Parts: sequence; structure tokens; C-alpha cells
Amino acid sequence: MIPSTTSSIIQQTDFLTWSLRKCVVFYLLPTIHQATKTGSNPGALVDGPRRMLDVRCYGLNTKERKCNSQLQMNYFTHGRRFVHDPFFLAGTAVPDWMSVVNRKSRARARLARPFVDDDDPLVASIARGILQHHDDDHWFHQTAAFAELSLQFTVRIRDRLAADPGFRPSFLGHILVELLLDAVLIEEDIHQLDRYYSAIDSLDTQAVSRTVNRMLTQPTEMLGLFIPRFATERFLYDYLDDAKLLTRLNSVLRRVRLRPLPDSFVAFFPSARQDVARQRQELLQGECLPSESNL
Repeated sequence: MIPSTTSSIIQQTDFLTWSLRKCVVFYLLPTIHQATKTGSNPGALVDGPRRMLDVRCYGLNTKERKCNSQLQMNYFTHGRRFVHDPFFLAGTAVPDWMSVVNRKSRARARLARPFVDDDDPLVASIARGILQHHDDDHWFHQTAAFAELSLQFTVRIRDRLAADPGFRPSFLGHILVELLLDAVLIEEDIHQLDRYYSAIDSLDTQAVSRTVNRMLTQPTEMLGLFIPRFATERFLYDYLDDAKLLTRLNSVLRRVRLRPLPDSFVAFFPSARQDVARQRQELLQGECLPSESNL
């Protein structure tokens, strides 16, 4: 039950924003405060009680865990291994696409699972891609490297945005790990990103839309319009350039009703890129091709 004292906030703000605020206030900020007060390295706290540190908001109820469901940004990390199967690749992007197209319409694993052995190979590939996405998220967000980097970025961003009374730093600490991991992998093999977009270009977007609608909590007509725009915009290339990355990041902040970052924030990116690159192997330690655990 939502306390009456917060009902007015929820009425004025989308559920994502309210949930993120609660996640940060009750779980992340106390940890940061403890690290600052004791003078310890915040990253070292990752080895402590995991439920106090997990940036995915363990300890909140099921609805409140939606705070993490809108933050996934790493399209390339999810899909780069599957460029040979465009519909499987599309499936790995579907949960994130739906976060943009219609946040009330979710591509849940339980709704995709009945279709993994469908007689239509297109349907089966998309369903398996959706399950791959959820399986990847499950292990990725439980890695010590993700927890450590997210927390370290949050502390450093809060120091950089000293006058920020809100919770932008914790939001940014989470999504920047994912954005910069995409950037690291793209820089390693930019031709694989070319192949990624070629696979997207080859899709029958209306067939994808019809299929995905069978696996959503709410049907939507917008996905068929969104996929060509996603393919045309090709924004993943922008992750390699600090100024362009800031522009993309600010568009995300506006979408979740947070203030955009100042131009000076680009100075944060070079060292953060290096930090993610150093922990690349640890961040991807759970990768397999393809996932079988949820099939």
C-alpha cells in the first residue's frame, strides 16, 4: 500500500520517477553516505551485504522494482552476437524498444516463453531473443563489476554535480555502465555494429510488430513505426564521441523528467570509459551463446 503522504507525488510524477527516488533515498544514498563518512572506498562496499548495495533495488516490492526496468540502454551488448539471425537480434532489442514505445506495454519472459518452439521460425527467433535479453539482464546486473562501477560512478557524479539535490547521479551511475560497455564493444569492432544495423535494416518490421504484439502485456501499433526510425537514426555510433554521447544521455534524462547535464560533464567520460574497459571481462562473465536457461 502506498503511503498517503506520497500519493500526491505519484499523481504528479510517472511511476518510474517515483520508484527511482525511493530506490536511491532508501538504499543507495545511505551506502554512499557511509562510505563518505568512514573515508572508505565505496567500491569496496560491494563485498559487503549485497542487498544493501544492489542498485537493482532488491528489498523493494515487485511494483517498485520497476525502477530498473526503464534503465536498460545496451542494445549492442545484447545483440552483437546474433547479427546472423536478424529476428533473434530484434528479440534482444524488444524489451528496450518497448521502454521507449510504450512503457505500459512490457515484453515479459513469461509471455515470450510459450513461443520459443513455434512452427514459424520468425516467431520462435523473436521469442528466443526476448528470453536471451532477460537472461542477460539477470546475470549482468548481479556481477560484482556492475555493482562496483555503478556505485563508484554515482559517487563521482554526485561530487561533480555538487549542487544537484536530486537523484540524477544514481540514475546516471547505472545507465552509464551500460552505455559505456556498448561503447567499449563498438570500439573493439565497429564493423560488427555495421552488421548489427544491416540486420535491423533487413527486418520485415510489420511482421516483427505483429509477432511481438502476441507477447506483450498490452498490444501497441507503435513498434512497427519505431523500428525504422531506430534503424535510420543509428545513434549507437554516437557512443564513441563524448559530445554526442552527452547529447544522447541528455535526451534520456529528459524522457524520465530529469534535468539535462551541463556541457562540462563531458570531462567525466574519458576516465569512465577506461574504468569500464578495464572491467570488460568481469562485466561479461555470464555471457553464453545462445541462452538455454530460460528456453
